[in-house]
Amino acid sequence: MKYFLFVIAIILSIFTSNSATHTEISMMEEMYELVDQRNLNLVNWQITIRESISIDDITSFIEKQTGKDFYISERANEKIKLNRQKNSRLNENLLLVSKNNGSRYEVIYSVSAEDFNQEIKKVAEKYIKTVENDIFSTDAQKFSCIYTNFDGIIEISEFKEFAKNRLNLQTIDETREDKFWTWTAHHPNWDNGINTRDDERMNIQIAVKHTENEQSNVIIGTPILISEY
Repeated sequence: MKYFLFVIAIILSIFTSNSATHTEISMMEEMYELVDQRNLNLVNWQITIRESISIDDITSFIEKQTGKDFYISERANEKIKLNRQKNSRLNENLLLVSKNNGSRYEVIYSVSAEDFNQEIKKVAEKYIKTVENDIFSTDAQKFSCIYTNFDGIIEISEFKEFAKNRLNLQTIDETREDKFWTWTAHHPNWDNGINTRDDERMNIQIAVKHTENEQSNVIIGTPILISEY
C-alpha cells in the first residue's frame, strides 16, 4: 500500500510540474538568464498587459487607481496616463485611451526596471497580480521584453545556436539584413503564443541590431516584440 501511494505521489508530481503555467516573471527570468550567460548588458525590461475594457464611470475608475498610489501624469485629448513608483527601482504606467468617445477604453499597463534580481522579481510579480485582479480579465494580452546591449559585434549564427540550445527553440521565421536581424521561434514550455499565417505557433522573437559605433543591441520578447527595435 505504501509503495502504491509513493508511485501515485511521483506521478502527480510529474503531472503538476509539466502542466504548470509560466508567469510573465518566470518567462522574463529565462530570457534574463539567456542574456546574462552571454554577458550582455541589461538596459531595461518591461512587462505589458493590455485589453479593451468597458468603463462606465471613468472618474470613479481613476479615483480608485489614485487611491492605490497612482497619479495622473498626462491628460490630453482621449488619453489619460497614470504613473506609480511605490518601489524606487520599479516604474508602473497605466494608459487609458478612449475609443470612439464612448465608454470603451484601451487599457495598457506596464511595469519596468533597469535591474532584475530576487527582490525586484518578487515585488513586480505582486504588482502584476494585483493589477490583473483589479482591472483585467483572463482575455487580456500580455507581452514581456528585455532590452540589452553588447560592447562589440555579436556573431548572429553563434548567438542563434546558443539561444536554440539554451531554450530548446524551434525556428519559425528569420530575416537578415546588413546590420539587422530578427528571428521568431517557439518555446515548447511557454503557454502563450500567436499563430502565424502558416498556422505555426510562435511565442518568442529576438532582434539584433549592429550600431555605427561597433556595438550590438539585443532585444528579446514574448510572444512578440511590441516596441521599436
